[in-house]
Amino acid sequence: MEKIAVFGTGYVGLVTGACFVNAGHNVTCVDIDETKIERLKKGECPIVEKDLPVRIEKGVQSGNLSFTTNASLAVKNCKVIFIAVGTPTKKGSEEADLSAVFAVARTIQENADSSKIVIQKSTVPVGTGDEVEEILNSQIKSGEDRFFHVVVSNPEFLKEGRAIHDFEYPDRVVIGTNDKEAQRVMRKIYVPFMRTSDRMIFMSRPSAELTKVVANTMLAMRISAMNAITPLAEKFGADVTEVRRGIGTDSRIGTAFLFPGGATFGGSCFPKDVRALIAIMEESGMDAGIFKEVMEINHEQRMRFIGKILNYFEKGDITGKKIAVWGLSFKPGTDDVREAASFDVIRTILEKGGTVSVFDEHAKEIFRNEFGNVKGIEYCDDQYVTTKDADALVILTDAMEFRLLDLERLKKAMNKLVIFDGKNLHDPEEMSKEGAHYICMGRPFFNPKS
Repeated sequence: MEKIAVFGTGYVGLVTGACFVNAGHNVTCVDIDETKIERLKKGECPIVEKDLPVRIEKGVQSGNLSFTTNASLAVKNCKVIFIAVGTPTKKGSEEADLSAVFAVARTIQENADSSKIVIQKSTVPVGTGDEVEEILNSQIKSGEDRFFHVVVSNPEFLKEGRAIHDFEYPDRVVIGTNDKEAQRVMRKIYVPFMRTSDRMIFMSRPSAELTKVVANTMLAMRISAMNAITPLAEKFGADVTEVRRGIGTDSRIGTAFLFPGGATFGGSCFPKDVRALIAIMEESGMDAGIFKEVMEINHEQRMRFIGKILNYFEKGDITGKKIAVWGLSFKPGTDDVREAASFDVIRTILEKGGTVSVFDEHAKEIFRNEFGNVKGIEYCDDQYVTTKDADALVILTDAMEFRLLDLERLKKAMNKLVIFDGKNLHDPEEMSKEGAHYICMGRPFFNPKS
């Protein structure tokens, strides 16, 4: 058993801490948010993530998972320290805000009384490990108390909604360090998750830092590439979902992250990591044009989808129209609304004079807090209640409850059965046979049967 401190109690920090405890380690999670820490001490989970509440409650009850705002004590008691704080994009810039990372590094430096292995779990630009190590070792004690801190890059590859599974059954665990003792300790920490095969990949720290942002950028590129095809498919009457199946069966390409739609990628990872890669390349005097295109296509596709909603109505006038919106988070199974398509869609509808009624099982309150308490939005606890007297329905996530529609109920509730599907969940021809005006992305439109 290893004694581990985890700085940061967001998605990554909580999942990391809870999973390490479940594997038999002793973990102290540290945060400056006193309210959140008090909730966690009671075994309450502040975020929506499958299986995480159970892990936290079990860990707290066992005594092996603790939460504190006392950073000094956590640093002194633990040899292994994970940094898992947020690194959002700076306002008005493409660069990642690393202030929280550097603040933790200074806290460790000021309170450490022995050598520490500091593991960088937060997503950071390549080269950040050098800066963290410089802070940690800026005032090395002399004589018998002399010690030196080692910084390891250990990026996360967790998908929100299944982060616990991804952590405990990883495709790979990337560990960036050339220090032999750090490699030994990291292997010991992660060995419980390597029961079926050793999936630990050791490399240099810069390589590990770069691996994380490039992995997310490549996935974002796949999504944007498919979205870039949708206007062409529409022009020639092709169905982009058929194209996706046709290319996805090629083993060199595969099926993952090839789903086009109007509700384009968002969340805390893809947009931030692509921007961070662009920023570090431009800072290094390199051409980041291909990666800029990824972000531009993502934005343009979202705007095309919003344009379809507006253009359906005569002269693009939605004044007084009520639009039902299903899905507020950037993906189902989470309450994370960061850079979600719902913001752009709902903001545009309100600006154009329409009103919205919205439903999301998990993200309703988070969205309300982020968007602001403005007029024209009705928050509903039932997805079909949103459609009462609605002039159109907009689907923005592929949540399970949106994949099978009660069309008879929708017909009775709505002024007209008009559906804008940002996730291409349904068959256009079948929907037309049911009398629906069904509009999606990159697929043929069929006039509804009366």
